[in-house]
Formats: sequence, C-alpha cells, structure tokens
Amino acid sequence: ITNAIFIGIQTDYMAQNPSEPSTPMEAVGLVYTIVFAVELVFKMCNDGRRFFWGSPAWHWNYMDLIIVATSLVEAGMSVALLMSDDLAGTGQSTSQFRILRIMRITRLIKVVRIT
Repeated sequence: ITNAIFIGIQTDYMAQNPSEPSTPMEAVGLVYTIVFAVELVFKMCNDGRRFFWGSPAWHWNYMDLIIVATSLVEAGMSVALLMSDDLAGTGQSTSQFRILRIMRITRLIKVVRIT
C-alpha cells in the first residue's frame, strides 16, 4: 500500500515539476524495486517449479514477474542516465516506462483479493 501512495506522490510531483529531476524520489523508487525483486526471488526459491505451473495463483506470479522485470529495466536505465555525463536531452527516454509503474498498483488488487 505504501508503494501506491508513493507512486501517487511521485506522479503529482512530476506533474507539477516536469522539468526538474527528482533524485530523492528516484532513490525511493529504486528501494521499492529492490524490495519487490528480493520478495520475488524468495517466492521463486520457496515455490520452485510451482511458481510457474503448479500454483493456483500462477497468473499472479507471472504478473509479479513482469512488473518486477520492467521495474528493474526502468531502474537500470535511470541509474545509467544519472551516471552518464550527457544528461541534456535524455531525460525523456524513460518516460515510456513510467506508464508501466501503474502496473505496480495492480499488486494492490492481489492484496485486496486475498484479504
């Protein structure tokens, strides 16, 4: 739930300040990505092959895998852009991945469905 709140705050900030980079928000987003990636790895190790085929919630597992993979790609691109010397004009190259962040909110559907 905190991730959904963070995405809302980040989206609002980016809408109000489109030209300003937000390094602290990128850092918090990276922390969420790492936490979700570690969670997915633990789940894959725990479930084994059932993660992909034998689980009754296999479709949620695939959705989590896709969300974490796209988040890792976006995080990698953001870090690469921050580390590069030529940031002028390249800030918009990850904007297409921002829409994929909305997919992370669908994790809440899973939580609500389970509880």
